[in-house]
Amino acid sequence: MSPKQQAACQYGVVLRTRDMGKLKAFYRDVLMLGPPLIDSNFWVEFTIPGSGILALEPLPGAEAADKGTTILTTTATVSWLLIVEDFNESVKALAERGVKIIRPPREVPGRRTASFADPEGNVFTVYTVERQP
Repeated sequence: MSPKQQAACQYGVVLRTRDMGKLKAFYRDVLMLGPPLIDSNFWVEFTIPGSGILALEPLPGAEAADKGTTILTTTATVSWLLIVEDFNESVKALAERGVKIIRPPREVPGRRTASFADPEGNVFTVYTVERQP
């Protein structure tokens, strides 16, 4: 990987939680990550120093205050983000390769996400940042 590619490299982790408020307060106040970039009932996103992303979302069975929100049916508590430039093409290519989609594409403020499972049921989320006009 070239230095330019390394500089552009981002990573992301999604933690699923039974208590969004408690976990959000921990990362914001105890680990001092500061206010989240996105703060909703179904997705909270922090920036981690070094170009990383930490996202929180409710576990299945956790209360989703936003009507129409799809909560993943997996019980996995950790997944990873696959950050892509072309969201539609990436989702289409994964579907064509037979990768199991477990949550269809959805809009998160300023983001687009879709979640998939590998052959052993491990979850990963295709993720892109929407460009501002």
